[in-house]
Amino acid sequence: EKVQEKLQPLATVIGQNKYLQSVMKGMMLALPATIMSSFATLLKIFPIPAYQNFITNHGLGKFFDIPINFTNNFMAVIISFAVAYALATSFEVNAFAAGLISMIAFFIMTPYNLGEVGPLGQAFNIPNTWLGAQGLFTGIIVAFISARLFAGITKKGLIIKMPESVPEFISQSFSSLIPGIIILTMFTIISALFSMTSYGSIHAFIYKFLQT
Repeated sequence: EKVQEKLQPLATVIGQNKYLQSVMKGMMLALPATIMSSFATLLKIFPIPAYQNFITNHGLGKFFDIPINFTNNFMAVIISFAVAYALATSFEVNAFAAGLISMIAFFIMTPYNLGEVGPLGQAFNIPNTWLGAQGLFTGIIVAFISARLFAGITKKGLIIKMPESVPEFISQSFSSLIPGIIILTMFTIISALFSMTSYGSIHAFIYKFLQT
């Protein structure tokens, strides 16, 4: 009872924190993807020898990998959107725009490989190393910074204001232009700076000093 008496006020303060609440709500928004991945994983590795032989003999394992790769192995991307969406909602600003900008910022911070130059331009690919669980902390941190900046810039009035006759969805798109340009430019600079360090990316930096 004494421990509860001392910790209850602290737990209440922590529970009311907007940033921690946004992580909780973001995780809940991502729940359908998490459950889908869990079912696909269960069906792939169900421990019955006859079932596993059937899966192996017919080459069905690769089909179970499809939903796993784009849910569990894509979780950091999903969370970067969902947490920013939840945090922006608590600040009463355009949540979808904040989530979209956060997700783009996450991709900007993620290293990629350049391929050959073809008729449609230079190809590139993004390794999935940091798109899943290993990039989760980066996704949350990017969501915090991006959504907070989006809310601050928007509430300061640094947006393009359209006439009232313009439809709301068009007005919202234009109002997110300036915040989006500022935020994405900032993350591009950060990504460039980290690419010149021994870590190579902010993902590796965060993974070494926090996530591990």
